[in-house]
Amino acid sequence: MTGEASFRDSLLGLKIFDTNGEVFDAASLFPSGQCNAVAWLRHFGCVFCKQLAAEMAQVYKQQENLGVRIAVVGQGSWQDARNFKAEINFPGDVYTDPELKTYEALEFTRSVKSFLQPSLLVRAYAAFREGLHQGPIQGKAFQNGGVIVANGDKLFLLYKDPAPGKHVSTQHIILSCNACIEDSQSQK
Repeated sequence: MTGEASFRDSLLGLKIFDTNGEVFDAASLFPSGQCNAVAWLRHFGCVFCKQLAAEMAQVYKQQENLGVRIAVVGQGSWQDARNFKAEINFPGDVYTDPELKTYEALEFTRSVKSFLQPSLLVRAYAAFREGLHQGPIQGKAFQNGGVIVANGDKLFLLYKDPAPGKHVSTQHIILSCNACIEDSQSQK
């Protein structure tokens, strides 16, 4: 990816799968004319990813009447994506990128170093106290994700998780969605 403005171009031609195994072009996650909030998860068994998906569901509850579309992309099989959606009752779309091509195109962090932090244990403990549990690892365990809020090519948020559980705040996602909506309305 050669700059944030070309994020959508970097996704063109990359395959993702929905919960029924249907193939989609990853760039279709960001159609023009609609605000889209998409989170890339580490993997579907990740306790922090369940936490992020719950936060994205909060965004949906606050933004659904405004036409914001939410989705998550994880790694694993399309069956893993289906199970994840059912397990947490996620209200948006769930996709999988089993080859991690979108993660690579968006330059999301993948490193052992991001896991070697004492604060990771604190975040894990907090997630377990929320009732979340770690599931089986699918794909690359050291892959981190992030969140993008955009309308077509227009980017309102591009956040890359520096470490597991270090997600952008729900409030920041909502503010980015609001900016996206305001911008869309001013273009009409």
